[in-house]
Amino acid sequence: MGVAAKGVNACSRPRCRPPRRLVQLLGNGARIAPLVRQKLWSVAVQFDQIEEFFYQLKVAVTPSSYHGFLCGRIAAGAVTIDELVVLSSDWLTLDEERVSAADDALRELIAAVVEGVSDDGFSFQLLLPSEELPLSERLAATGEWCGAFLSGVGEGLGGAFNVTEDGREALEDLAAIAQVSTELHGDDDEERDYAELCEYIRVAVQLLYDDLRGSEQPPAPTIH
Repeated sequence: MGVAAKGVNACSRPRCRPPRRLVQLLGNGARIAPLVRQKLWSVAVQFDQIEEFFYQLKVAVTPSSYHGFLCGRIAAGAVTIDELVVLSSDWLTLDEERVSAADDALRELIAAVVEGVSDDGFSFQLLLPSEELPLSERLAATGEWCGAFLSGVGEGLGGAFNVTEDGREALEDLAAIAQVSTELHGDDDEERDYAELCEYIRVAVQLLYDDLRGSEQPPAPTIH
């Protein structure tokens, strides 16, 4: 397999096999979300749109890393849109003028991400570069997404927290993927391996959302 973390096969390591609950989710049909269940954000919010939005704001942050951070913070526990706007402004290092200019668009974007992450229909998708770009660039963006997701989780949880064994394994695997190697060998299977890696991440995020939110499933962030 060409997609590797620190030069080690990212999905064949003994520790990196999908935890039992991930297998159950996939077995229940979670691998492909029906198009009719897709939320508006997955259609309206595109990588290049956010890239242009950040360019206008003069923000040196990739859409993938910001999306990962937001998803991590949302998964970590209840949070309001107002709180996410403040967190985003700090994370993007926006001054007051740019915060004011971007407020409406930022709120709309955040609300769309919240809807995607918390969707029971499992329509959640990673925000990654176009498939037309070289695999090495998409792989680097995937690593950035995972690293930022863990940063968002840490932002929301702060200190110690409880998580299931499957959740712990998923966190460890995301940390390994965040350091994924972009050295490819031109193998025919690399695109397939990459697709499987992204699918693993997608299901791992759903598992962690359920774990960190708890069995009572607190409501998604309040949209004002």
